[in-house]
Amino acid sequence: MTKSAFLTAYRAELARFPWANDAAKLDRFMRGVADSITGGPKKWDHTGAAVKSAWQSIGGNGAPTFRALCALPN
Repeated sequence: MTKSAFLTAYRAELARFPWANDAAKLDRFMRGVADSITGGPKKWDHTGAAVKSAWQSIGGNGAPTFRALCALPN
């Protein structure tokens, strides 16, 4: 379980949403997520179903906390 694995899994989960078909919008959003979990200002809500699904797909149990996401190794 790493930040990179989570971000890859999360991007894949987001692909099912129509707004994610806009590559520039998705890239911008994912930069905000990455910044948030690497110590920058929190720019995103980590409580959605796609977050939980991505978390579980990388081996996380239950719903992820923001602290747990930030604690993932690089």
